[in-house]
Amino acid sequence: MGADCDHCWAARMASRFSTISDARYEEYEIPGPFAGFAEKGKWTGRVELVESMLEAPLHWRAPQVIAVSLMWDWCHENLSDEARDRIFAVIARCPQHTFVLLTKRWKGMRHWFQKQAEINLGGLARTLGFHHWPLPNVILGASAWDQTSADEAWRWLSQTPAAARLLCLEPLLGPVDLRPHLGGPDEDGRCLRCGLEWSDERERLEPHECPPGFGPRPSWVIAGGETGPGARNCEWPWVRGIVSQCRDAGVPVWVKALMGSKGRRVPFEQWPEDLRVRQRPEVAQ
Repeated sequence: MGADCDHCWAARMASRFSTISDARYEEYEIPGPFAGFAEKGKWTGRVELVESMLEAPLHWRAPQVIAVSLMWDWCHENLSDEARDRIFAVIARCPQHTFVLLTKRWKGMRHWFQKQAEINLGGLARTLGFHHWPLPNVILGASAWDQTSADEAWRWLSQTPAAARLLCLEPLLGPVDLRPHLGGPDEDGRCLRCGLEWSDERERLEPHECPPGFGPRPSWVIAGGETGPGARNCEWPWVRGIVSQCRDAGVPVWVKALMGSKGRRVPFEQWPEDLRVRQRPEVAQ
């Protein structure tokens, strides 16, 4: 895995809730919801579909934004394609919800969607009785952490069928220029994405739009620093640069976390005003 996994917060959380203390009995612990998945802050290598949670969204009537793979990776090689099919089957039956699926395994994501197309061209969709593929209530995301990983992640994500695409730069470990993917001016005033002359947003009163034929661009960008013990440095100008690029391109951006001195998380109300940005894209239902 990449450098962003060195201080995995999910492994720490899973380890923390692997056992539950019972105050009625001294030093007595019972298995927790993540028992067997992590120990002492380290992932054990176990990957499986939690049956008890799979159909939970079917019982939530009020529309929600659901992070499907917040504590794991839905494209992990140890998870079967059948399990992935079942996840998307539930998503298809819950058009009232928006589902965010994030992965660091960009190639695996692309290959699963390609397999769907090659084997039955959305046969999963027909079997389940819905007719939109890719699903309109899914935000498909790829995680990256620096310039090299961001470029590679977007290369695979942009080739994957999706109604909306998320590029998640968290933990952000260096400056990233997204203008070749978002659209943005070079030194000669031409768009780095389409090559056409860039019109100043302040003069146009709307973001620059590349003409059709240049492929998709991110629908959403998330950026933020690493949190927790031993958090690595994330310079605020790196985050500010991404916010500025997204603003120029008219792409929603969400700043997740900012770290101060000694690796301490800065409360949201203490952030600079220009970084208090938490936008989400609209997803078709």
